[in-house]
Amino acid sequence: MKRSILSAIFLAVLCPLIGFGQKPTYVRKNAHSIGAQADIQAMSKALKLMRKLPCDNPVSWYYQGAIHHVPDPLEITGPNYYCPQYKTTADTLLGWDTCPHMQPGFVQYHFLTWHRLYIYYYEKIIRKLSGKKDFALPYWNYNVPAQRTMPTGLRLPKDTTINGLYEVERSPTLMAGQSINNNAKDGIVKNVNGKIVVDSIGAMGYVLDPDYLWNSYYIKNFSSELEDGPHNVIHDYVGGAVNPADTLVKLYNRIYQSYNFKDGSRAYGLMADVPSAGFDPIFFFHHANIDRLWAEWEKRHYELSWDEFQKAGWWPYVFFDENGKKVVYKSMKEVYEKIRNIDYTYDYMLAQPKLLAANKVSARFSEESVLGTVSANKSMVEKYNSFEVNSSKKLVLLAGADKSKKVYSLEVEIGFQKQTKTKLVVMLNDDKAKKLSREPKKYIVGIVGLFGANSHHQASSGHSGHGAHAGFTKTLRFDITDELAAQAASGDKFKVSVFQLRPEPKNPITVKSVTVKEISRL
Repeated sequence: MKRSILSAIFLAVLCPLIGFGQKPTYVRKNAHSIGAQADIQAMSKALKLMRKLPCDNPVSWYYQGAIHHVPDPLEITGPNYYCPQYKTTADTLLGWDTCPHMQPGFVQYHFLTWHRLYIYYYEKIIRKLSGKKDFALPYWNYNVPAQRTMPTGLRLPKDTTINGLYEVERSPTLMAGQSINNNAKDGIVKNVNGKIVVDSIGAMGYVLDPDYLWNSYYIKNFSSELEDGPHNVIHDYVGGAVNPADTLVKLYNRIYQSYNFKDGSRAYGLMADVPSAGFDPIFFFHHANIDRLWAEWEKRHYELSWDEFQKAGWWPYVFFDENGKKVVYKSMKEVYEKIRNIDYTYDYMLAQPKLLAANKVSARFSEESVLGTVSANKSMVEKYNSFEVNSSKKLVLLAGADKSKKVYSLEVEIGFQKQTKTKLVVMLNDDKAKKLSREPKKYIVGIVGLFGANSHHQASSGHSGHGAHAGFTKTLRFDITDELAAQAASGDKFKVSVFQLRPEPKNPITVKSVTVKEISRL
């Protein structure tokens, strides 16, 4: 089963990378650095003004948060305190509820491009309202262990009338100045002689280490691993849904105006749920970092083409500039041209050499081949679950293999009934008798959170909600080229194991299918 994928580049629309080929006007700085403090204060000033504007003003705090997503009015407890006129879905305003989280297939590319433009226009609004002419969004670099405390300006002073960045409904431990807990109960588990025990390496510590992202050689895999990994897990962690010490405290979600959703499940903090996430200012520190990771990947793997992104199909791109003027992108071509010719860079990229023209990608073709697939339809009632995939051909992959010609991808399709805070660890060819903590990266191909996997959008399948659904599906994608090489893998069988961290017995995860693909680049 094969399908040829044309990925020839159109040089006419190929524009420079962020910070390359042009002198950037604005510089996004590390929120923990001294240099970023003026931008943090400027953002606080602007948000205090934005919170005072009516919710139908396009540059207001509520309108901008609702562009990302907004709860169905029926999900909000009592009259909407922040937007009284938002009473039914018919009251939804232009551009609201258009975030493309957790979309299937190539539609997932919109996650990268939509968020880049969303925070870009938000940045322009902050720049004007703050009066700081060189303002650029700070980024929270939680990928560095020493910087996993929440930036001080987001938690102090504890007063929204003084600090426009303050939001009480966040992880209590982070708000107290503690660091992200790498060894929380969510830690990676292992199978030792059939018994599941907690490994010495924490899930957060692994998933925030970006090395595995650089080793994704196919944009489709990178997009999935970036969203399912650090993006989703940070959302849940900041929202108080990961660290056991945080989950002991019930957080009031003031966008839903309740401690719980209508189905009785916990709402957690704003960041832990897609419809409320964009209303917390820390969202933009987080997504500036997600954008930074993508920019870094682009620098390392300059192989993106217009043809690859146009496979994403149509999605609504409606934003507002600093003057409240509507900005609409009518085609993916327009989106692509804009994201490749943007006016900002990241502080540490200023000192890096410019991309040489000789390094730009030339026309190339790719071909995906399914090596093997298994239709499992297995409900994961246990923490540890394994599946065997038979390959159509014998595989021999040694360390140092040429990844410019061929890479390998693992896809795990899962299903579930409602919002879940379960995290999944996916492993490849693990050995029950081997102590995995010594060489974890050799077997672990990814750790994912399911933040937003249950969200519905007007742009796709109706408005958001947590009511009864037929269920949700999500395909997890991982680049397994380096793991296979590190294992010196050979043979015609793949063992894929899925661990559940903090399983929810009343909301079991079902593994629908497991597929291994070979991607040849000619």
